Amino acid sequence: MIVSALKAFYFESKTRYYTFLARRKVHSSGKGLRVNYKCFFTRKTIIGEDCHFNGISVVGDGKLIIQDHFHSGSEIIVITQSHNYFRPQALPYDNTDILRDVIIGKCCWIGTRVTILPGTVIEDGVVVQAGAVVFGKVPKYAVIGGNPWKILKYRDSEVYDRLERDGKYV
Repeated sequence: MIVSALKAFYFESKTRYYTFLARRKVHSSGKGLRVNYKCFFTRKTIIGEDCHFNGISVVGDGKLIIQDHFHSGSEIIVITQSHNYFRPQALPYDNTDILRDVIIGKCCWIGTRVTILPGTVIEDGVVVQAGAVVFGKVPKYAVIGGNPWKILKYRDSEVYDRLERDGKYV
């Protein structure tokens, strides 16, 4: 009993510390931010309310916007910057940095070891399977996975809308 209480105290203390560090690093964050494990954010990261992180690394100088009620797995990489390789002044690419914002909608759940590429827009209610590589626009309520990602199925929009309307969030 004492050992489990000590473990819970340690975990909660670590979570408070990582949450404190995240709030100091990001541009802004809403109420209910919870960072359970070490995360690397940039100053151009905007986080909505009631978001939970279990390990994410944001790479690049573009913006990352995460809306309310986000949940993550571990080892997620979000890239907001790339090099100019299309018409470069040198090979394999030149010194031009191309910034492309990433936007993640409300009530999204991103699985472990997901990579999100520059310019991606993930709409509300999306679930991303572990290990997926995500780019482009992901439609509302989609459940996606793979590399390249594909839609596996859709969430029940009526159930989703009812739960959101009733404020039923974890």
